[in-house]
Amino acid sequence: MLATGTALVVTAACSGGTGLSRQITTGKAGGVTILLTDDAPRAAVASEIAAFAQEKRSRVVSSDGSPTAVATAVKDGKPVDVVVLPAGPALERVRDELVEPPVALGTLASTPYWAAAVTDRGLDFVKFLRTAPATALLRVHGFTG
Repeated sequence: MLATGTALVVTAACSGGTGLSRQITTGKAGGVTILLTDDAPRAAVASEIAAFAQEKRSRVVSSDGSPTAVATAVKDGKPVDVVVLPAGPALERVRDELVEPPVALGTLASTPYWAAAVTDRGLDFVKFLRTAPATALLRVHGFTG
């Protein structure tokens, strides 16, 4: 169960006419990382979330939507720690909000995808995505490159 203050923050990012799906919480302990992803890589990213939550003994609250909805949530100042977006206008739109340059995840269905930390809390998840086990898991779900 999330602490009341945290639940309010998460609800603000992942609901209420934002064009994003209902939030999913993975993990039961530790800090909370809020992640928003494009619809297409949802299954692959979900497997990464589960592995990260287990390894780091952390919780990840995630939601997905169109690239535009994800970028709008970031630009509107909603609490977001990590985004996963395709190359293109939505990624460019949030680039000035990122704490580090985006990291290439690979290509899914001929579309290049990137992960980026919007806050310092998101850095651990983005670094996790760069590990060999995480890369292998993305490949299992159809990512190439």
